[in-house]
Amino acid sequence: MNRPEDFELTSFFGVEPDLRVPDTPWDFNGLTFKATRGVEQVSCHIEMDVGAVSIRWQSGDDERLALELKWVDSICLVRSTSGDALLMNGVAQNPDVRVELQLDPMVFVRVHVRPKHP
Repeated sequence: MNRPEDFELTSFFGVEPDLRVPDTPWDFNGLTFKATRGVEQVSCHIEMDVGAVSIRWQSGDDERLALELKWVDSICLVRSTSGDALLMNGVAQNPDVRVELQLDPMVFVRVHVRPKHP
């Protein structure tokens, strides 16, 4: 899976990840980032070697989102004046589907699906 550099991921989440296997390179590992923004808590687990991403979002005691993505082709970081976003592209190996996660200035998740034309 193509992905941002290690420092870009830690900068986006604002924390170092928990590693599934300590002392193993990130490209062959499972990474769990746990970010807190006020009452919002986001956990993002990335399995680099199999292209799996899971996102859990809680607002206080309420679960806002539990999302499991398989066969993600790539992850990229997009920087803009409205906030940085992490994009998971080619979900389920479909180039028309991508998921966007933003943490600042507010937490949100957006699913983009490009319509099929006959």
